[in-house]
Amino acid sequence: MLVSLLTHVALIAAPTCPLLLPPIAHGRGPLGAPLDKVSSRIDEFLTDCAAFGWSGSVHLQRGSKTVYSGAFGLADDESGRPCEVDTLFEVGSMTQALTATAVLALVDQGKLGLAEPLTLYVAEAPPHAAGATLAHLCQGSSGFRGAGSVDAEDSADEALAKLLGRAPKAPPGEAHAPWDDGFVVLAAIVEKVSEKAFEAYLQEKIFDPSKVSSVSFVGDEVDAQTQAIGYEGGRPRAASKPPFGSYGWNYRGAGGLLISAPDFARVLTALESGKLVSKDSAAEMARRGPGEQGLGWGINRDYTAGCDRLEAPGETEGFRCFASLNLGTKLATVVLSNRSDCPSRFMDSIIRDMASGEKLLTKQSIYPPSTMEWSSKDLEALVGMWVNEDGVELELERYGDRSLRASSYRVALAAGGGEPDKAVFAPVGKRELVNHTWAVGAQNSRLEWNGKRGAKAAITLTDPKGKKVALTQQK
Repeated sequence: MLVSLLTHVALIAAPTCPLLLPPIAHGRGPLGAPLDKVSSRIDEFLTDCAAFGWSGSVHLQRGSKTVYSGAFGLADDESGRPCEVDTLFEVGSMTQALTATAVLALVDQGKLGLAEPLTLYVAEAPPHAAGATLAHLCQGSSGFRGAGSVDAEDSADEALAKLLGRAPKAPPGEAHAPWDDGFVVLAAIVEKVSEKAFEAYLQEKIFDPSKVSSVSFVGDEVDAQTQAIGYEGGRPRAASKPPFGSYGWNYRGAGGLLISAPDFARVLTALESGKLVSKDSAAEMARRGPGEQGLGWGINRDYTAGCDRLEAPGETEGFRCFASLNLGTKLATVVLSNRSDCPSRFMDSIIRDMASGEKLLTKQSIYPPSTMEWSSKDLEALVGMWVNEDGVELELERYGDRSLRASSYRVALAAGGGEPDKAVFAPVGKRELVNHTWAVGAQNSRLEWNGKRGAKAAITLTDPKGKKVALTQQK
């Protein structure tokens, strides 16, 4: 079914010039060495992702060895500033894994007890909170639900009173149900018990031992040239700009960390090597609870390597991130992106499998196919408006060096016809281009060009439902 409404395509915020959106790639191996076979495969995959509009930074570390480090696309669409490997991204809920790690560091010091009730550490906690423990909060099984009406300007005591004021929806420890505000509660407890600002405690107990080079929090004064601009529905947000008005006890502990991919990988490596928490605390962290959750981390199984893996997803306005640590192979993988439609978990999985030497199925529609480079003059030949007598319109513009983007159209391009923000076409054959939608099992729109120019030029658009539409170029 053709869509009659002319829709502007906003894969990412539209630049003043299409050539400000190239799939820039900066991949490198250990210590800047040339890419080996494994790193080359990862680099090729990420380059294809960038051809479909992804941008961000990726870092893989095994122990002290860098396996791969790369940055792709733009950190700022407006200025054309590219992502670099040390660009700072807001990692959103990935921060929660570090909040839980800080709790365990205090457990190691004998200042906190995982099995102790909240009421022991929070004087403001009402009686209905007595059944919940610190472990329940770290695990997302406290029984509390929903978002509290906390203002950034509230004190820690005021925030705790509001967050714990509503009764739990389920008995503690019964089931996993994410409660982001639980990590705000944990951050307040860390600050009370350590007698240090939460951010200062993370710096001392996590970032310094990990030899992190640069870290900030939203609301800090951060050099504009070092941070990414995140894009959500075309809306830009600087990584250091708080997503909820301002930064305080409405967000502290649950999100707000600005860090680079290599630095987060250093934290993972330090955690695995025992520099952040004791062996007993690390084992407790990786113990499976309801919903396959550990303490602050998701737990997954690597059946090929025969070991478990810690996982931390990150999602906040304009940013999608994911990190994992394989407890057997010691492989740390970090994927950071400043695009809200980034399939970060999937990319982490593919990249991790490549690093492990696994053979992948290359015909899955879930990720971009290998793209072919066309000559610049061939891509340029397709730029412009394509129409037919039924009123179908498709306007194509250059998208960097390898691809084309549909800037407007009167036809369904994305899966189901309802996702007009994925209309980037990359060459996959001598005369064929494909539009990738990032949707599992989705059919892709395709363009087939007859290879001719001028009055004889024609393309055939195959929409996601298999309908073919013949178009000629409007001069």
